[in-house]
Amino acid sequence: MSSPTGRGASRSFYVRLRLPENLGGEARDAFSAIVPRIAGKFSFQGLEDWAVDVKNSRVLGAEAEFQDLTREGLRNSEMRVYFARLSDAQKFGKFLGTVFADVKISPARALAAKDWMKLWRKHYKTQTLREGKRRLAIVPAWKKVPAGIPSLRITPGQAFGTGTHPTTQLCLRLFLKYGADALKVLDFGAGTGVLAIAAFKAGGAKTVAVESDRVALEQCRKNARLNRVKGMKFSRTIPKGRFDLVFANVLAPVLLDHRNKLHGAVAKGGMIFLSGLLASEAAGFLKKFTSRDFRTFAILEQGDWSAIALRRNS
Repeated sequence: MSSPTGRGASRSFYVRLRLPENLGGEARDAFSAIVPRIAGKFSFQGLEDWAVDVKNSRVLGAEAEFQDLTREGLRNSEMRVYFARLSDAQKFGKFLGTVFADVKISPARALAAKDWMKLWRKHYKTQTLREGKRRLAIVPAWKKVPAGIPSLRITPGQAFGTGTHPTTQLCLRLFLKYGADALKVLDFGAGTGVLAIAAFKAGGAKTVAVESDRVALEQCRKNARLNRVKGMKFSRTIPKGRFDLVFANVLAPVLLDHRNKLHGAVAKGGMIFLSGLLASEAAGFLKKFTSRDFRTFAILEQGDWSAIALRRNS
């Protein structure tokens, strides 16, 4: 998933967290849910969690943006938290150290540009989603497109969103089941453009990809060209007008900050698919986000994540 608050920036800085070896699964999950809330007060870009040791090589983010490798190796206790600004990474580390004394926090460091693509290319595989009779394959740019299956090709560059994260897959499942006939589509927080490109190729002739980060937006354009998509629009802000379908796959605080604009972008009878939400927080989020003009008609869950489909009253 991508966030208009700066994920996919051209320069990233991270803080390494080393958790106690005896920390149980439930406690670890709880800590993983707390960290983004704290980091969200700064220029938070993303979290790589549940690192896996595979053949003497440590692979971070195995359950997030990379293929799930947990059956091939052992989980270790490290995670990384990414920020757009060095000063924010340093402030986050200092603050976290005052709250969690038993967590070892390394000094903030700059992310080497090669890290993302090297690991992503090594471990990413074609993903095939199914909802009823509809199918969609998300294919790494260097692999062959499977025959007989509607497909889109993707390469991340420095942007987030490869189609493997549960929140992206949940949005695509909702799209295949309810939104594949939408003609006017808005993808808010487009990242690499997976959702926008899928909608355009399905017939969304008036699709707009919105991404505030310049680097991510350029990668979205590149992926559109990779998929021979012509006519899709790109913007750094939510445009005027209303859409049959709005994707909003970003972090919950960003959704709430843009609540009114997102509401206004949905046409009467149109839909909005929301994700980037922890399943445990979905009910509380809905109370803050929705209004009398909208009704919930579908909620999907995958692992710890949730996606919600709302329809605007006609």
